[in-house]
Amino acid sequence: MLPVGPLRPAGRWIKDATGRTVIVHGLQLAHKGWPYLPPESGFDRSDAANIARWGFNAVRLSWFWKGLEPERGRFEPNYVARLDHIGDLLARSGVFTLLEAHQDGYNERLGGAGFPDWATIGEVPPGANGLLGEQSWAAFENLYADTDGIAQEFERAWIVLARAFRDNPALLGYDLFNEPGAGTSSLDCLLGSDGCPTFDRDVLQKFQERIGRAVRLVDDRTITFLEPNIFHDIGSPSSFGPVDAGTGPSAFAFHVYCVNRFVNPLPDRESEAPGYETCVDHDGRNVRNGEATAARMGVPPLLGEFGDTDDVADIERTVDLADDNLMGWIYWGYKDWDDNPGGQGSGPLFADSENDGTLRREKLEVLSRPYAPATAGTPLSSRFDRETRTFSYSFEPDPTISAPTAIFTGPVTYPDGYVVSVDGARVVSAPNATYLRLRARSDADVVEVRVTPRRATRTTEGHARPEALTVRPLEDSGEPPATNDEFHADATISGTCLPNAGSPLTVDLGETTSTNRTTTVRFRSIGLAGNLSGQGVRSVSFMPGDVSWATIGTTRSRGGRRLHLLCRSSGRFEIEVGETTMPPLRRSGRSTHLSNVATAASRVGFVVPRSGRYVADLELGDGSMLLGLRRSDGSTPTAVRVTNSATVELGRLRPGPVALDLVALPGPTTEWTVTVHRAEPDDTPRTRPAAADPTGDG
Repeated sequence: MLPVGPLRPAGRWIKDATGRTVIVHGLQLAHKGWPYLPPESGFDRSDAANIARWGFNAVRLSWFWKGLEPERGRFEPNYVARLDHIGDLLARSGVFTLLEAHQDGYNERLGGAGFPDWATIGEVPPGANGLLGEQSWAAFENLYADTDGIAQEFERAWIVLARAFRDNPALLGYDLFNEPGAGTSSLDCLLGSDGCPTFDRDVLQKFQERIGRAVRLVDDRTITFLEPNIFHDIGSPSSFGPVDAGTGPSAFAFHVYCVNRFVNPLPDRESEAPGYETCVDHDGRNVRNGEATAARMGVPPLLGEFGDTDDVADIERTVDLADDNLMGWIYWGYKDWDDNPGGQGSGPLFADSENDGTLRREKLEVLSRPYAPATAGTPLSSRFDRETRTFSYSFEPDPTISAPTAIFTGPVTYPDGYVVSVDGARVVSAPNATYLRLRARSDADVVEVRVTPRRATRTTEGHARPEALTVRPLEDSGEPPATNDEFHADATISGTCLPNAGSPLTVDLGETTSTNRTTTVRFRSIGLAGNLSGQGVRSVSFMPGDVSWATIGTTRSRGGRRLHLLCRSSGRFEIEVGETTMPPLRRSGRSTHLSNVATAASRVGFVVPRSGRYVADLELGDGSMLLGLRRSDGSTPTAVRVTNSATVELGRLRPGPVALDLVALPGPTTEWTVTVHRAEPDDTPRTRPAAADPTGDG
């Protein structure tokens, strides 16, 4: 039913092992900060299952050369093993992996991320820019020229990853080089009416073909995706030509980002920005560029990255454009934890990439749309009207293919089922199956199918609702009980931190903490922006002046525990460490919204002593927050948005460590105080008023 590997290019299309045409609807998975891997707590079997359940058939999985080979000649086996494990989880759920070598602006010394420090040849002054400027240009020029053998080392790195992934049964391909810089040709690429043809053909394409040939030493069948120079993202044409035969099976992956968002940005509200109407022509021209380049190369095209925003109107316009052009796409992103450097907007499907209760449901409704992932023939047209929830699709059937055409319908789009009208084929799937299956009639030249929603036979009140917290005005809760107003610290640590995105500062807590108890950390940033992580710590992010909280779970490590402090600006910090206490307790903090960082601003931990109903009184100054819950069993009910002070029902909790995740939303910096206590006996739960937003979308 679903596409079957191995996949192969066939002219304009990608084909599966049955001969069917494969269309990709995928999501990005990336963590740009140390250790350059999705944390185990943030991506597991349930994530892979969700991706498949929502109809996505591919994940573009980022790997970072700096994480794989931090020291020249030393490849980290645990890094490879973690990536391979993620690929295995995806394959078990029927999701293909596009393994992608990611860099933005080369590396941290140039204000970017991705490539190792040792692969940055030459002196780099403070404030160097990874996109424009002589230092950046020199870094890319040295890579392309193989100065000191660094191109050979990049080949070796790719060989290590390809050897690990080559037996994965669900490989979409290898994306060889994310958004390559153009070196000293940058201004020509950016400003030239025809781009920079000499650089494209004689330098960049040849460099990627070289990497492709290295991959062929260990894997001769998986598709390698070549990318144009970064300025293609914003409309510059590419001049790539026919691919060298030694590169093996190949495809062309390009990105679409309307230049309007950079010159007149309204983060996460791009469609409201002045001049946004120019994006229609801009993105259409970009897709035509990609289509024309792929045709010239003789390979399939893929819209390999777009999005990085919470603006659903902008997202919908782009996926409509791709569908109109029968082109697969990958949205940035599923989870990205720390998209820095990156766009101004917040791209992930979750407001907090480590709390699944913060799903942005409206965004999911746009992306989890009907499409044909596997067609027994050649696609002719595809269109989804979200307003009427009508999907129309046509294709020219191939009678030599025995596998059926599969169309994803989706529980998000058709929760009450659907009605199918089809000409030229018969339906061979069960009514309302998630994947509609068709077999073309032997006399059909064209198959046309139309899917519409079935009229609901029950009211929405009869539908199963996602588990969610409930909220009511704080004034209804009465006076809170006496609480532990003061945080009793066992130890205090302070220091200075300089920008260190590629090599975080390690703070050794020594004997101040015990590995067999849950510990609370209060972190004050004085001029610092960054995030705090560590063994047993779910990452928290902060801006200058923020007061953040984190909880360190129990571990088996010896000799105390360590925190990792990633600083994006210079400044001082203060860390207070103490034992996690039981309710009633009271904690206060200060949180600033970070547009491209998808982690909580604070994680307030406490220990539930005995089963019972608990509530959290959240008092806010200006601004608004998402309040999420992480129970002792790790489950995360749907978070709520709080814009005014409120009491949030946490429900019945079992004994053990519990955490509240507080995520600052766009707006002013928020001063907050949360008080956690057992619910009073006569304090009965109430239904959530319409003003509360359980999806976290606002």
